[in-house]
Amino acid sequence: MTSGGNKVVLVSVLLNVLLGVGLALFIAFGRTKPIEKYEGEIATLTTLNEGLETQNSRLFNENVASNKREEILDEIMLSLTEELANGKSVIEYLIKLKENGKTDYVNELSDDAIPVEFTAYLKRRAGKGESD
Repeated sequence: MTSGGNKVVLVSVLLNVLLGVGLALFIAFGRTKPIEKYEGEIATLTTLNEGLETQNSRLFNENVASNKREEILDEIMLSLTEELANGKSVIEYLIKLKENGKTDYVNELSDDAIPVEFTAYLKRRAGKGESD
C-alpha cells in the first residue's frame, strides 16, 4: 500500500509542476493585445472621459465665477445692513424728537413767520428755565 500511496503523491506533484509550467508560459507568451470585444468599449469610455473632463473644467470655471458673485453679494449685503442700522438710529432719533415736540431744523419759513417762531421758541425756553 505504501507504493500505491507514493504513486498518487508522485502523480500529484508531477501534475502540479506541469500546471505551474503551463501557467508561467501562458503569462510569458500570452496575448498582449486587448481583445477586439473590449477595444470598442475602451474607445467609448475614453470618449466619455474626455467629455467629462471638459464638463469638469466648465463646472470648475462656473464655480469660481459663482464664488466671485457670492463675495460681491456679501459685500452689498453688509453695506445694506449698515445702511439699515443707520436708518434705524435716525428713525429712533426722529421718534424721540417727535415725542418731545421738538425739531432740529426748519424746512422753509416766510419772512413774516420767523419772528413768530422765534418768539414761541423763547417762550418755551423761558418756561423750561422756570421749572428747572
